[in-house]
Amino acid sequence: MKPVKWRFPEDIGVYKLCAPESGNDKETSRLQRHALQQKLKNKLLDFTGLSGFLYYDDQGKPFLLDGRHISISHSGRCTLLALAGTPVGIDYQIADERLLTLYPKFMHPGEEDRFDRRSLRDMLRLWTAKEAVYKLFGRPGISFRRDIRVENPARRLARVYFDERETEVNLIWREEENAMFCAAYK
Repeated sequence: MKPVKWRFPEDIGVYKLCAPESGNDKETSRLQRHALQQKLKNKLLDFTGLSGFLYYDDQGKPFLLDGRHISISHSGRCTLLALAGTPVGIDYQIADERLLTLYPKFMHPGEEDRFDRRSLRDMLRLWTAKEAVYKLFGRPGISFRRDIRVENPARRLARVYFDERETEVNLIWREEENAMFCAAYK
């Protein structure tokens, strides 16, 4: 297993590592999946030379002491790690039909004209964007539905309405066959 590196023009480097499929993935327990994700994260930290340099704040947000910014995401058998010179949040999500029924928990009514709630692809784009923005801010109390709004997917733009402020956030999506990646940065 060797990590794949994605480079984005916004000076965001993303490292992705996936474990090979096993015959009984559906029977894998939550504890086993967590252990696999930790193992993959540790391999990525070793690969990037960050092993032993990763810390977590009181909210569980990872950080480094060298001035670079980090974000981590897990889904299924994959773990992704982003490094950037500016704050960044990432999310990676394997397509899951449950998003088609969970959308009322994360879709703001103002987003309905931009995202088709019957489209798994649209819900995956919306979910990963909101999760990435949430990780970028790393603050308790931010509501996916109320505070984070993907204003213009074509221009890759979201806004966060929190603490009586409006903050503009840039988005980058990368679509795979059965998954979606999103990075959020200011």
